[in-house]
Amino acid sequence: MNCPGCKQPMQLDHCQQLRDDLQAVADIKRVIFAKALERAKLEGLDKEARLKDPNDRFYNNLQDFAVFKCSYYMCFKCKNPYFGGMNDCGDEMAAAGEYRREDLVCPKCSAAIVGAGEKNCNKHGAEYIDFKCRWCCSLSLWFCHGNTHYCDPCHRVAGNNKAKDCNG
Repeated sequence: MNCPGCKQPMQLDHCQQLRDDLQAVADIKRVIFAKALERAKLEGLDKEARLKDPNDRFYNNLQDFAVFKCSYYMCFKCKNPYFGGMNDCGDEMAAAGEYRREDLVCPKCSAAIVGAGEKNCNKHGAEYIDFKCRWCCSLSLWFCHGNTHYCDPCHRVAGNNKAKDCNG
């Protein structure tokens, strides 16, 4: 959404096509920021010491800290953003782009595809439905091949058929 030259937010009211594209991106960004803030409170990120340290870049800024810590993906099926776990600077796989977009499926669509599990929580709705990894029962962050849930460590080794002990 920023100008590649000056890095400032672009205002392109004079160009209908680009204005509409920028608005669509801004709408998605607003949804992700709202979801990240809600997730941060649920995960206890609002209690982080960094938010109280005047020397930290996230001082008194839970919104930016939430976006920094929480990872969101666009669901391949419904095209809506969903929480995909916590960002981790050691996540080389995502940084290298070593995933197929088809594997990024939100919990609601994932439950519908496999025909199992809860599709909606009466208390929290579909936003907070989670699945366990098929291999180690940790929280699943990946849904691949249209039928298999993986945690991140098991997903990294799934192609090598070594997904046995991925909790350590």
